[in-house]
Amino acid sequence: MSVQKPKQINLGLMAAGGMAGVVSKSVVAPFERVKIVCQTGASNEGMIATTRRIFAMEGLLGFWRGNMAACVRILPHKAILFGWSDIYRSVLSSQTIVPIASSQVGFFAGASAGMTACILTYPLDFIRTRLAGLIESLPRHSSMLSAFVVIVREEGTRALFRGMGPTLLGSIPYEGIKFGSYDLLRGFLPEGIDPKADFAGKMVCGGGAGMIATLLTYPNDTIRRRMQMQGIGGNPRIYRHTWDCYVKLAKAEGYKSYYRGLTPTLVRAMPNMGIQFACYDIFRSWLPKH
Repeated sequence: MSVQKPKQINLGLMAAGGMAGVVSKSVVAPFERVKIVCQTGASNEGMIATTRRIFAMEGLLGFWRGNMAACVRILPHKAILFGWSDIYRSVLSSQTIVPIASSQVGFFAGASAGMTACILTYPLDFIRTRLAGLIESLPRHSSMLSAFVVIVREEGTRALFRGMGPTLLGSIPYEGIKFGSYDLLRGFLPEGIDPKADFAGKMVCGGGAGMIATLLTYPNDTIRRRMQMQGIGGNPRIYRHTWDCYVKLAKAEGYKSYYRGLTPTLVRAMPNMGIQFACYDIFRSWLPKH
């Protein structure tokens, strides 16, 4: 039994993935901001009421608060995610040690790439949540650098990795389900269609894949947001670990709290994932053929 030599890291594919992530994040940033505010408990109201509160207190630009941090994070995160997804896909498809069905390759490749991207970019995700997690007329942090300095000074360097456990726990199935579903849905696209129709098809398949993955893994995303927000200003931590957060949140706010912010998440899922996958394929098509 042998394993073929894996592909080398393709910087072009990583750049295409990073640019696709930045474009999609910026377009759907308002939905993402509403979602995070709902998840952190800063708002117990619905999507519309939360949207009005943000606009009333922070103005139109408030919907993009934390988006710069999201883009700074998403560039390396999506670059690693898409670039390494192709690498893992190549390795899994060519290896003969453990037989893997072709329909399962997308899942395992996406899961492995998601774990890799999560580990390498987590502190940026933590800072982004701190910037966007509260509705404030006078923001506590004026920039990513300010947030980084304040967090390290008040809570220590280890705080930057708070909530990494549930993030990893969620990123593996989320990315696996997303990439696996995308491959399955693309199989339904008709062959030989023109580029415009192909773009629309990829939008639908990418959005559908994102919605499937979101619905199946959403509670874990809420838990990681809660753990990221605790300890602000050096205050005592409420949750000791992931399971403790699940239990305490259910007791204090009910099981429905796991799905708080799901509506704006689903509303943004189709354009977010659709734009992301479609832009990635477009940017990748611009790369020179070897």
